[in-house]
Amino acid sequence: MKQKWLAVPLLAAVLLVGSHTSSNVIQYFQRQPLDLSRPPADVPFDLRVKNYWGGSCYHASTQVALRWADKGAVADNWRNTYGHGASTWDIARVLDHYKIPYKRTQHSGQGANENGDIRVLDYAHNHRLVAAITYYPEHAISFLGWVQKDGKEYACLLDNNRINDFIFVEKSTFLWNWRNKYSGGAIVPLVKAPPPKPYNPHDYLVERENEE
Repeated sequence: MKQKWLAVPLLAAVLLVGSHTSSNVIQYFQRQPLDLSRPPADVPFDLRVKNYWGGSCYHASTQVALRWADKGAVADNWRNTYGHGASTWDIARVLDHYKIPYKRTQHSGQGANENGDIRVLDYAHNHRLVAAITYYPEHAISFLGWVQKDGKEYACLLDNNRINDFIFVEKSTFLWNWRNKYSGGAIVPLVKAPPPKPYNPHDYLVERENEE
């Protein structure tokens, strides 16, 4: 008789545990897919540089590249020392002065024309760096990388004359304009890009019921 009474609480405990287990929720972390609509060099507003001295666009665009890579002190010194109109060769000389290596397009033909080598832009994209490029008539801006929107690929650009918003130009149109209308120049300071934006793992917490 004593053994029968002992079995009741044991059976109840098993049922309780079984009931609790069947309603368990398993939690695990899953990274959010990369947002391809944002540029690899997603330069925040406080690191963007306005044109200065009445026309220092190529200088300003290169300073964006340096600020993005946490070289604000170099960018400040550059801004206080160098400016006015410049070619890709001029920007390369200033980078040489600061002992900063770079990748650049090469002079081609006559005048200020360069070879519009897409590999320079792809390098910037793949390494999350900013390229200073010749774009628009007698102007230079920042290339922040390739992005995808609505199934199409675009160049994401930042103009130092209007720094509030990014500019998106369909890739084939951009490349044609860059090479045929705007001299095809580009230079990428070979600096260390900042780490990807930190994220809260709980933002990607996935829950599902335990099926066991």
